[in-house]
Amino acid sequence: MKLRITHKLLLSFLLTNAVVIILMLVCMRWSFARGFLDYIHQQEIRRLDSLVAALEGAYAEHGHWHFLRHKPRRWRQLLEMEVPMRPEQPGLSPADDGPALPAATEPPSGHDSPHAGRRGRAGRLALLYRSDDPLSLRLRLSVLDEEQHPVIGPPHAQAGETLRPITYAGRTVGWLRIVPLQAVTDTLDRHFLAQQSQAFVLITSLAVALAAGVSILLGRHLLAPIQKLLAGTRALTAGQFTMRLGVTSGDELGQLAADFNVLAQTLEHNEDMRRQWTADISHELRTPLTILRGEIEALQDGLRPANAETLQSLHAEVLRLQTLVHDLYELSLSDLGALHYRKTPVELTAVLDEALLAFRERFTSKALTLETPGLPGEAVLLFADRARLHQLLSNLLEDSLRYTDPGGCVRVWYIRQEKAVVLHVQDSAPGVSPDALPHLFDRFYRTDTSRTRSPGGAGLGLAICKNIAEAHGGQIAVQPSPLGGVWIQVTLPVYA
Repeated sequence: MKLRITHKLLLSFLLTNAVVIILMLVCMRWSFARGFLDYIHQQEIRRLDSLVAALEGAYAEHGHWHFLRHKPRRWRQLLEMEVPMRPEQPGLSPADDGPALPAATEPPSGHDSPHAGRRGRAGRLALLYRSDDPLSLRLRLSVLDEEQHPVIGPPHAQAGETLRPITYAGRTVGWLRIVPLQAVTDTLDRHFLAQQSQAFVLITSLAVALAAGVSILLGRHLLAPIQKLLAGTRALTAGQFTMRLGVTSGDELGQLAADFNVLAQTLEHNEDMRRQWTADISHELRTPLTILRGEIEALQDGLRPANAETLQSLHAEVLRLQTLVHDLYELSLSDLGALHYRKTPVELTAVLDEALLAFRERFTSKALTLETPGLPGEAVLLFADRARLHQLLSNLLEDSLRYTDPGGCVRVWYIRQEKAVVLHVQDSAPGVSPDALPHLFDRFYRTDTSRTRSPGGAGLGLAICKNIAEAHGGQIAVQPSPLGGVWIQVTLPVYA
């Protein structure tokens, strides 16, 4: 089964939150248990004040520790008198215990004491205290001499033990050692820990449930833009290029929605250009075909004689049609990146001189002045396809020749920069309106009537120039000419 991104996000949030919460629960329980044990240990230390005082008094009386060394019964009696024990039964306090039972009155094993009834709670407490439970306070207390040698009690040191000094006459004569609890044994304490554990589990369950709810809401909030993007993508796939998404945030999803809108706008523009391209091609092909059909039908009907003039007219229309088809083919190859380029080091001045020489006679026949200020200038070496570079220059000169009014002027020059060369072509009137200038490199674009396409042009020359310039790593731009026409600038990177 495939998991949707909604389920993946939800599972990710839930697992992450659950792991974090459970780790927090474990750490809190461990920390609380350790802290509670430390609290019990500190309480036990404070309960030993009277025992320390009793040991100091006994040492002052005897002047040594021999009175206690290897005498567990005396040590037990001392503990029973000075260290009140915490009873296991709820409601039982040390004040209710009565006097401690002397060791000499303990009945032998298997016999009932005649004082058992009078002993009551004190007897039960003493039996509890004398248990062999290793966690009981008796088995965790010991007395050391001033050099910390064992006197009575467990002889071996343990981790975490606490030493309380026993002083006499201003000096330390011994130590009372207590080993902290490693686990809670008291019934009330265990009950308290159990309550806290239950509270922790309840809080953890509520936190996981809350995290699940927040994860669901957050997942829906994060996935809402993705769902819209998915619907928009399907609309684009179906050809609905007018589809747009609302940008409601400034994060990555909002940027993705904005990029989607740019993509949709680009596709819509390309679709409009494709339709216009098809319509323009149909129009451009229709004109020469209509003329050819009319002249051929006139010949068939005997309306025009089949002489040299008629054949010349038919030939001109065929040449125009051939030029249009060739330009369309070249432009299509250029768009597809399939136009063949054989780049070699090329000297710009040589290619420019060839193109100018080929057009001088045609410029003269149209009464146009061809000016080349500063040429030949500084030698400029380009890494380019010589034939395509010649085609670019020829198209620019052809455009100026075709659209410039007779008696006008065309200027051609170039300027060498640090890493590039800028080729300039200016012509005189007629000019182009500022709104139409950015569209001069569009295919079949029709400007105003002052600079419309001549019958010999298909409106593809500048579009081909743009593709050739970009294929050489350059760019082409246009602006109004101070001579009254247009000013085209071609920037190409230099080779050396």
